[in-house]
Amino acid sequence: MKTSRLLLLLPVLALACSGEEQPAPPEETGAAPAAEQAADQADAAVPAAEVHKAICGHALEEVGHCGNYIEVDGKWVELSYPGLGAMEYCSLGDKGCEVKVAGEIKDGKFVAVSYEKLN
Repeated sequence: MKTSRLLLLLPVLALACSGEEQPAPPEETGAAPAAEQAADQADAAVPAAEVHKAICGHALEEVGHCGNYIEVDGKWVELSYPGLGAMEYCSLGDKGCEVKVAGEIKDGKFVAVSYEKLN
């Protein structure tokens, strides 16, 4: 019984695969705008880069040891970014510098996804 049903479906499947009626390419069905929308949403998830004052922790009374710190909302938080040395601003003393970073505070540290030293 199952074999006879399969044999009846074969001509239908053959017609469906014959190419007589093919679906429109993705750009005509609206799939491309959906992909662009997803890309826009991914871009929106990345925080905007902002300029912050950066200084070595040894110059901060509340820290007192070397480390990379940036000022966020009036508070000094440790800066974490891949490839950044532990004493990046040590030689700059109390004057520090400015950096442009994008990221967010996680577990008390500013975890940057982008980093640029400005001066």
